[in-house]
Amino acid sequence: SLFELLECYVGANAELEVVTLQAMNEKNSVNFSNRKAFIERDAKISWYMGLFGSQLSRYKIDNIMKGEGSSAEDVEIIFGTNDQSFDVTSNLIHHGQNTRGRVLSKSVMKDKSKSLFKGMIKIEKGANSAESFLAGHAILLDKGAKSDTIPGLEIETNEVRATHSASVAQIDENQIFYLMCRGLSNEEAKREIVSGFLEPLSRKMGPTIRAWVNYLMENKWLGKPLMLKTDEAMEHILEVEKSRYREADDIFEKHYKYR
Repeated sequence: SLFELLECYVGANAELEVVTLQAMNEKNSVNFSNRKAFIERDAKISWYMGLFGSQLSRYKIDNIMKGEGSSAEDVEIIFGTNDQSFDVTSNLIHHGQNTRGRVLSKSVMKDKSKSLFKGMIKIEKGANSAESFLAGHAILLDKGAKSDTIPGLEIETNEVRATHSASVAQIDENQIFYLMCRGLSNEEAKREIVSGFLEPLSRKMGPTIRAWVNYLMENKWLGKPLMLKTDEAMEHILEVEKSRYREADDIFEKHYKYR
């Protein structure tokens, strides 16, 4: 089991990236994490998370944008199998003016696994010209899988842009049928659909992180133990990812609620 308390202080004009790839043993293990970031003027923090292991995982992240022009970004990939349970909370708290917050969480639930994503955008008084976006989306691969997404907005000032979105859906049987008509098996079709579902998130990550995420996803599909080690399969995935460039496109939605 792993219990974590992490506080990050990002000074003026600094940038910090925090990468988490959780690959703990699924059986009888728990992973609790409480994280908080304080971001000063023109500073930025980026969280990249891949949650794959542990029977029970609970994560909470508070991004507190104190300084003018500060920003926070949280990109999360969650893949559950068997009877795993994931509970993730990500909050964007805007104190300074011209702050920018982004959260995008995507969950893939298989077998009887379940996930819960909660998030709150809070724009305090005086945080004019803030921009904030929060989204949680989930795809269910089996009838026994479950997921809930609960986003929220709390805005206490004018001249801001903020929005949230949420969706939970069973995998599209028509898409599976279409791919199977082109020679893929049912399982291969599901993997292709999941790959497309997660692709916008992986574009935000560097080649090494993308490679590790794909490696862990592949092992979960095949029922192999989750291990962070460099083997022949990992080397091949890394070589493929290095041939792709890191796209600078904004993966977050363009529409906002104005106030």
